[in-house]
Amino acid sequence: MNWNKIIKDNKLLPDLINIVLGIAVIVLFVLVILKPSNYALMASLMIVAGIMNLSNGYRKARVNGQKGIGLFFSIVGVVVIAFGIYYLRVALA
Repeated sequence: MNWNKIIKDNKLLPDLINIVLGIAVIVLFVLVILKPSNYALMASLMIVAGIMNLSNGYRKARVNGQKGIGLFFSIVGVVVIAFGIYYLRVALA
């Protein structure tokens, strides 16, 4: 069994990236709940969630052929990343 061939034939790379990002979001969310005063954790959570949204937008636009909803997911992802970067800048100031 060649895993690379299976992933490529079924176009599973965006889904695998989304799984890894989802696990990171869950871990960061638990850390934010445990340490609510750490603003850098909250900023990193927002940035990872934005990247996950971009990944979902790419998957919708390219793999499923739904360009409108893929564009919407991508725009929301960019906005969430921008808020995360702003929040990180505020946290480090």
